[in-house]
Amino acid sequence: MKDPIKEVINKRTGIITYEFAVNLVKPDGWTKSFVTRRRGFKSRKKAWESYMLLKSRAAQGIYPDSVRNKLKESDTINSDVSVATYFNVYWKSYKAKGNESTINDKTFGYFKNHILPNFGETQLKKVTPLLCRNFAEDLAIKIPSSSRQVLVYWKAMLQDAVNMGVLEKNPMENVHIPINKEVRRKKEIAGEEDVFFSNYYNIEELMKFLSYTKQHSPQKVYTFFLLLAHSGLRRGEAFALRWNDIDFEKRIIKVNKSVGYSSEKNLHLKSTKNHESRKVPIDKNTLEKLKEWKDTQLKELVFKKNMLNLIMNNLFLKINSMSCYIHLPPVAGYPQFIHQIN
Repeated sequence: MKDPIKEVINKRTGIITYEFAVNLVKPDGWTKSFVTRRRGFKSRKKAWESYMLLKSRAAQGIYPDSVRNKLKESDTINSDVSVATYFNVYWKSYKAKGNESTINDKTFGYFKNHILPNFGETQLKKVTPLLCRNFAEDLAIKIPSSSRQVLVYWKAMLQDAVNMGVLEKNPMENVHIPINKEVRRKKEIAGEEDVFFSNYYNIEELMKFLSYTKQHSPQKVYTFFLLLAHSGLRRGEAFALRWNDIDFEKRIIKVNKSVGYSSEKNLHLKSTKNHESRKVPIDKNTLEKLKEWKDTQLKELVFKKNMLNLIMNNLFLKINSMSCYIHLPPVAGYPQFIHQIN
């Protein structure tokens, strides 16, 4: 597919913007397809998101204002449809914008388990601020730890309906969304609370964790955690690394991809979280440990005659089966791990 996004440089100011023209699905009753243009995007990413949004919406019968005004009301989605009907349209567009990972599954769960059971059969036009406020209050009691996330996504879908001209105003606009500064939960082991609520290790805890991992874990596991600790890479970014992403002479790691997981695609390679690449400096000690792991891995792969992995030269990921070498414990399990070390 030819890249539809074009780079435009203003000859007078030198400012770079992006634009595109998109041929949408032919609306019912039209003899020609509808072509629309969008200009002035500050990044290629934003332009691409807008392009995919228009394409996916047109496939569902939702068009920009200039077209929608020319169509019969029965040909478009309007405020008479149920929340569940509009969610199907919204979800396809949400995924089309590149939202793929475990977050995708978690977000779908918010709608499936909380939003749709409450509003699924309700017409969009009958979703009122009072109903939304009651919903928010109930969530704060039932699921205090994640009520904010549910409400944020609910508000986002309603705002999407406003942006598409289906609703005139977002009924969640003035509904208070709580900010959970401290989430209480049942204490499982002594001394766990401080680590859990801060959700990160202090220097002493990190050194203790790495020391224990070095003594009691395989070399690849220790190398993986050492790299995370000294580079700031996200877990998925580290899993996606290949040896040619590491410049051992300049001590630089090129980060341009990540590993994600969803129920639809399982484990798969994808772009980084912000869709941008970056270069990360690395210290000498971590670099030496990476070299040691590279030598060990090479011997293992040659011994196993695993030529595909040898060619793809990934640090921590089996490309042929797309399964991870390392199975990480959940975040909530880290404090317990520290407790076991003590």
